[in-house]
Amino acid sequence: MSHIHYKALLLAATLTLAATPALAGDNAVVKHRKSVMTGIGAAMGATVCQLKGQCNMKPKVLLRQAKTLAFLSSISADSFRQATPNATMKTTSTDNVWSDWAEFDKGLNTMTKRARNLVKVVKAGADKAALGKAVGKLGKTCKGCHDNFRKKKKK
Repeated sequence: MSHIHYKALLLAATLTLAATPALAGDNAVVKHRKSVMTGIGAAMGATVCQLKGQCNMKPKVLLRQAKTLAFLSSISADSFRQATPNATMKTTSTDNVWSDWAEFDKGLNTMTKRARNLVKVVKAGADKAALGKAVGKLGKTCKGCHDNFRKKKKK
């Protein structure tokens, strides 16, 4: 093998190995992001179930759901901050998340504020109307980001 071919082969191997951690890194970020959003969805679903009277959670369980929403929403911006162009995992995030980061981040911050408000409402032992109002505001925030920053589901 000539010296030039050897260098080309070495360069190709180096570039391949260098790209592998980046690829694994992007997939790990996407996996984390999906976990955060799945947790938010699960806690929101349980809270709505209680609100609709389809579940009968004890107040302390409802409070845990609200605290889960508040915690996960507080780390959601960090889970999206890094763009993941090399990810091979399927994602529903659109590129708008990063091209319009200021607006997306604003939505996540609003979600966090509203989730924290939900915790206060639940702690205060609020009635169904007050709980509904807090959940409704939080849900509108979720919908706003889903409408603008999430790929549309195929019907």
